[in-house]
Amino acid sequence: VTCPSDLSIEYGIVMATNITYQAKVVYSCKQGYTLEGNEERECGSDGKWTGYQPKCKLISCPAPYALHNGFVERSTFTFNSSLTYRCNEGYTLRGTSTRICLLSGTWSVEPPTCEKVQCSPPSEIRNGYYQTKDSWDFGDVVSYECNEGYKKEGKSSAECLSSGEWRSHVHSCEPIFCSIPPKPNNGGVVYSSLSFGSVILYNCNNGYKLIGNNSS
Repeated sequence: VTCPSDLSIEYGIVMATNITYQAKVVYSCKQGYTLEGNEERECGSDGKWTGYQPKCKLISCPAPYALHNGFVERSTFTFNSSLTYRCNEGYTLRGTSTRICLLSGTWSVEPPTCEKVQCSPPSEIRNGYYQTKDSWDFGDVVSYECNEGYKKEGKSSAECLSSGEWRSHVHSCEPIFCSIPPKPNNGGVVYSSLSFGSVILYNCNNGYKLIGNNSS
C-alpha cells in the first residue's frame, strides 16, 4: 500500500523517508511562518494519509496600541516588519522608537511614551519678576512684571518652544522718570533726580512767601 506522494506545502518543509503503509511524514515551516494543522501524518492501510494537509501561515504580531500624544508609522504586522513611533510637536520620545515583530509573534521591546517637552526656568529680569511654577512645559508663556518705580520696555513675555528653548522677546524694566517740573512764579525748584521716588523742593525769590507744600 502506498499513499499519495504530493506532500509539499507552500513555505513549508516536508520530511518523509517513503510513502508506504505506516510511513510517517513530518511538517515544519520556513522561518517567519507557523504551522497550522497536523505536524505529523501517517500512511494508512487505506492508502491515505491520516489527518489533514497542514498550512504554513505567516507569523503576525498584534496591532499596537495608539501612542498617546504621538502616532505609529506602520505597513504590516507580520514577522520582521517594524513599527516606528513618533511624537507630536511639543513632545519628546522616551524609549525605543522602533519595534520589530519577532518569531514569537510578539513585538520587541516595550512601547515608548511621549512626554511633554519642558523648558528650564525662565531667566530673571532685572528690576522685575514673574510668577514661578513647578515646571515649564511646551506652550507655556511667562509674563514679566516690573517692580514699583519701573516700567516695561519691549515685549514682556517669553514662550516655551518645542525645542525646549525659550522664545524670548526683548524686554526690560526701566526706571520711571517724571518730566521736568515747572518753576513757580517768582520762585524756583531744586532737584537732584527725576526718577521715581525722588523729591523736588520749591523756594521763593526774596520778598515772596511760599504758599502750599514746599516739596513734591
